[in-house]
Amino acid sequence: MKEARMKRCLVLLACLTAGIAVAEPLPEIEAAGVISAPEQGWPYFFGSCSWYCGAPAIEVAASSFLTEKSGLRHPPLQAHDQSMDQVWSEGADGNGIGESLTFTFTTTEKDTTGLGVTSCAIASGHQGSEKLFRQNARPRVIELSYDGEPVARLRLGDAMGLQRFEIPKLVLERPSRHRIRLKIIEVYPGTHFEDTCIAEVRFQGTGKMH
Repeated sequence: MKEARMKRCLVLLACLTAGIAVAEPLPEIEAAGVISAPEQGWPYFFGSCSWYCGAPAIEVAASSFLTEKSGLRHPPLQAHDQSMDQVWSEGADGNGIGESLTFTFTTTEKDTTGLGVTSCAIASGHQGSEKLFRQNARPRVIELSYDGEPVARLRLGDAMGLQRFEIPKLVLERPSRHRIRLKIIEVYPGTHFEDTCIAEVRFQGTGKMH
């Protein structure tokens, strides 16, 4: 670790000496907390009033998704379906480094005023059971981008439940179209499968909810 830091410092020094511009490293954001399964169950939790009561239309896409040999599919919408039992699983070779989920927020003049995204919660891996959680790969570091521009890296713990992050505010003007991308940078390897899963992503923010 110390050698890697030393090499990085030497590279930065060489770039500065040569007059080469060096990009600032992205800020890293640790989870502000973990929301465990409520006693009433996740359907009760997701059914309660939240930012989604006044949220704009949200489309979900992914760079890839897995279709198993049995025909069972794990498309991106399953990471935003108010269920912890279904997952988005990337479908690329290897453990999914570089694969991503993209959420597109489309507002109209009829949407509520003052809308913005200020936090997100991510259920990393397969949340169906402890066994499935360990068998499948889980994101360790996710790059957060707004409209194609990286703004931060989210560092996830290796834990079940929704991990909440306070993120830079994304203002959703009326009308507008903005994209949030979550790109897998590092993973916790699974014990049985290479596929990296995300069970759920939820957003919170500002705006009149009723």
